[in-house]
Amino acid sequence: MYRIDLHSHSINSTDGSITIEDYDKIIKSGRLNYIAITDHNSIDYAKKANAKLGENIIIGEEIMTLSGEIIGLYLSEKIPPKLSLEETINQIKRQNGLVYLPHPLENIRKGIGLDNLKKIIDKVDIVECYNGRSFTTSIKDQLLKELKLKNIVCASGSDSHGKIGFGRTMTIINDKPNKENLVQLLKNAKFINRTAGPISRFYPTLNRLRAKYDK
Repeated sequence: MYRIDLHSHSINSTDGSITIEDYDKIIKSGRLNYIAITDHNSIDYAKKANAKLGENIIIGEEIMTLSGEIIGLYLSEKIPPKLSLEETINQIKRQNGLVYLPHPLENIRKGIGLDNLKKIIDKVDIVECYNGRSFTTSIKDQLLKELKLKNIVCASGSDSHGKIGFGRTMTIINDKPNKENLVQLLKNAKFINRTAGPISRFYPTLNRLRAKYDK
């Protein structure tokens, strides 16, 4: 059994504070086995962590499109922000990456929203059906049924921006993941849907204030 988290933010995100040392510790502890670093509009730190920690780190990017945020997983090149949703997806696919939708129904947190999701649903690989920092906890039952009908898999992501609460929200799969088998593995996954706690929800604000003060 392998514990994975496909949504986290390192110190390279302006609102993140997880370091390579933190990633290393949580992997060595066994609380998580594979972690995607999905910084905002950047893959630099993810590439650096992957070079140091190996395949346990998945290179990802949370990309701000004109319609909200989506994540590309298993990327090799940075995808620029402020493209259309469709063009961003095309750029992920050109890299043979996977399209992952974070907190899709939370417009207040820059999710793409239900209408946009329905427009691009056939191009999506994975939907984040539970987010550890979410205030609404999970996607609506009606949408969940639609995803199952279309054979689109779910994942539980922590969306961690700091150490507290990291390793509480996860997806459990039966084999080592890679970009070729991850979607298939998620069809039989188990989900640990625990909230990361109140402090984790305020990490982005605290980290931005800290970064501003440090300057």
